[in-house]
Amino acid sequence: MSEPASYKTPHLILKLVLGIPITIAFFWGFLWAGGGLGWTRGWGLLGVMFVGETLRAVYTARAQPEMAKRRGEVGEGTPTWDKLWLTVFSLVIGAVFVVAALDGGRYQWAPLPAWWFGPGLVAYVLYLFGLGWAMAQNPHFEKSVRVQSDRGHRVIDTGPYAWIRHPGYLATFFGFGLAPPLMLGSGWGLVVALALLIWLIVRTALEDRFLQRELPGYADYAQRVRYRLFPGIW
Repeated sequence: MSEPASYKTPHLILKLVLGIPITIAFFWGFLWAGGGLGWTRGWGLLGVMFVGETLRAVYTARAQPEMAKRRGEVGEGTPTWDKLWLTVFSLVIGAVFVVAALDGGRYQWAPLPAWWFGPGLVAYVLYLFGLGWAMAQNPHFEKSVRVQSDRGHRVIDTGPYAWIRHPGYLATFFGFGLAPPLMLGSGWGLVVALALLIWLIVRTALEDRFLQRELPGYADYAQRVRYRLFPGIW
């Protein structure tokens, strides 16, 4: 059952108001970890991500307006294991940024040359295109794993889903695993990014098992499109 409009409006306003100090705290903490307000690479990453995420949000709202409204929510029917996965996922993403900031900015444990900002920017652009393409094709692209019986959930096999079963996760690794350490010049950040990749692989396995059991047609789709993340590998 959909939520009444009288609930949705103040709920969204509250989320927005609470999000402002959280965002400010994140920016301050990130720049502090990198050495302070004069950290050029840190400002560069924040600027790129601010512009990129804004463009992605606008594009998604136009391409899939209904999906965009519920994208940040954990939907009804989400299994407990996925709620746990999402919690750990947030921690791992945070670890990538913290370690990359400490290494690439403040302490320089394993610094990468400045020109690595370019490949990092390419990785982030690939993330934007990959995630945008997947979202445009898939009206069921939600934050959590569940069968959206309230929205006529069906298997999507067009666009990037014709090549791999979880293109959004591959894009996420490019955007939040590879891009931050490369743009910030952090070798140790790339090591932590491996933990993110492993955690994404874990979810593809768990999600596939869930969908093959619960979503009609997904088992046949998994036979047609054999690979989850990397064509020819996994």
